[in-house]
Amino acid sequence: AGGSVSYDGYNYRVHKRSSSGPQLNMSRSFGDLCLSSSGVVSEPDTVQVKLKGNEHFLLVCSDGVWEFLSEQEAVNIVKDALKSGDKESAARALACAASDQWAERDVGT
Repeated sequence: AGGSVSYDGYNYRVHKRSSSGPQLNMSRSFGDLCLSSSGVVSEPDTVQVKLKGNEHFLLVCSDGVWEFLSEQEAVNIVKDALKSGDKESAARALACAASDQWAERDVGT
């Protein structure tokens, strides 16, 4: 259908042929129940964490963030952006930082 699957050393990804644009991580399969007979698992891995009550925020991010930013980098980006009090700008700053790292890595290959 005009695309291909490749392994980037981290995950299998679907991408357009001859394109360096965004790629779909094969681990994302929510809603793909019809493919369960082919081995696609739509049950997410989950972890339960007891909060202490002194947390300021919780980061729930896809591999699009974690593949390009360390946990500490992500926390620092959000913490700095939240100083303005705007939660939306914090999310935008995190997404932009991950995107910038992706672009930098993609250009280098």
